[in-house]
Amino acid sequence: MQRINLFPNPVLAGPLTGINKWGGVTASVNKTNHQLVVSGSNGGYGLNVDVPANTPLVVSMFVYTDITKQSTPVVIMDVDDANKVTLLAHVKPKSNASTMVTRVTSKTGKIRFEAYPVSGTTVNFGDLLVERADTYDKAVGGGLPGFFTGDTMPRE
Repeated sequence: MQRINLFPNPVLAGPLTGINKWGGVTASVNKTNHQLVVSGSNGGYGLNVDVPANTPLVVSMFVYTDITKQSTPVVIMDVDDANKVTLLAHVKPKSNASTMVTRVTSKTGKIRFEAYPVSGTTVNFGDLLVERADTYDKAVGGGLPGFFTGDTMPRE
């Protein structure tokens, strides 16, 4: 099975699409470390990503916040056609900076990564990987690539 990152812009190069912004926040891309930098307060900034509906996914992302007491600097939400959201996961770094891995399943086929800086703080996120859980599990669980076993046929 071929591993595919479903996030179309993993190094945040080029224009960001599927943006959702509200409240008093600003966002920019740090072109050196390829992270989205969200700052301000009383608001959120997010990116929508199309994913397969009703398919278990693994999401990996680096998260940094300059305030370690912030409860959830990034959330992952399911987004429906009316732009109504349902929380799928909270993403909080173990310290002020770490890579987090979580599992989600979108019922709608669209998820949003949204950052919430608190009281003028900064939240960065990057290194986004959104992958089908079955391909992630085989790769991380020690599965051999198909060219070693002769199994090169795509699976569903």
